[in-house]
Amino acid sequence: SQQGALGCDKCQPGTYERGRIKCAYCNSGTYSDKAGSSECKACPKGSVSFIGKTTCNVCQPGTYTMDGMQCYNCLAGQYSNKVGATECQSCPTGTIALGGATSCQTCPRGTYEVNHVLCAKCWGFGTPC
Repeated sequence: SQQGALGCDKCQPGTYERGRIKCAYCNSGTYSDKAGSSECKACPKGSVSFIGKTTCNVCQPGTYTMDGMQCYNCLAGQYSNKVGATECQSCPTGTIALGGATSCQTCPRGTYEVNHVLCAKCWGFGTPC
């Protein structure tokens, strides 16, 4: 058997051999799925992991990740309709979205979109309706 950090025992999945003396947890954004790993692998784009994990989790629609450490909600005025997004898309003109949206909603007739986050009522002269 391969000599690991703990004598004859291999470091467990979610950890890696750090020198000959101890096993260390994989950092956030990385994982180790095999015992006796000498290093942790980076999570694939669009997925995340926390410290000491054996797998990565894919970010769900309405969220994105750039750092592999956390899935963040899309900001208001943006959306993501894909699994594993690395960025959110801006809503088209005339539509809005709240944070964490998977799509944009069209403003109803008689209203107009303000910064892609709310629909304001048309009041007549001076409004963009």
